[in-house]
Amino acid sequence: ALVGLVAETLEGLSVIQAFNKTEFFIQTAIQRNDVHHATVFTGESLNLWLAHWCDLYGAILVLAVSCFAVGLAEELGAATVGLAFSNTIQMLVFYTWSVRFLAESLFNLAAVEKIGWLATSIPVEGAAKADQTLASSTSTSGGKPDLSIVVSAGGKQAKSGTMDADGAPINWPSRGTVVFDNVWMK
Repeated sequence: ALVGLVAETLEGLSVIQAFNKTEFFIQTAIQRNDVHHATVFTGESLNLWLAHWCDLYGAILVLAVSCFAVGLAEELGAATVGLAFSNTIQMLVFYTWSVRFLAESLFNLAAVEKIGWLATSIPVEGAAKADQTLASSTSTSGGKPDLSIVVSAGGKQAKSGTMDADGAPINWPSRGTVVFDNVWMK
């Protein structure tokens, strides 16, 4: 939302200045920046919390290996104790990165789930369906644009001159074409 606001503001800067709305857009940018920073701060705080507990687990593991190495120093030898410490530290790094990767993957999957929820739960504007008889007549009438659209409203066709259930006008175009006919420009 913040990046979109910046891009739209830069594109429409002359209009914003012409209507003297600079302060409004500055306040909107500050508000969106605050929201963005609050979410980033929360994410980083959770990441630090996770790192703290992973490091605590690693410290306990290194302490256990140290106690084990001191207790059995005469039987194990220096090479075996060194190998145990090396493997413990490698395992700690692997564990920490695995937990962080798992947490980030779960976060990303939740984001995909949220997008799926938004795509299925937000009502869609009326789906425009061209009247087949009008579409066939426009194809034979010299390729004029299809401006006669019947919008379906819950399985029923809406009456001419009214709006469908989603508020789309009946003559809503079926495609995004603009045709200029007999237009003179100087």
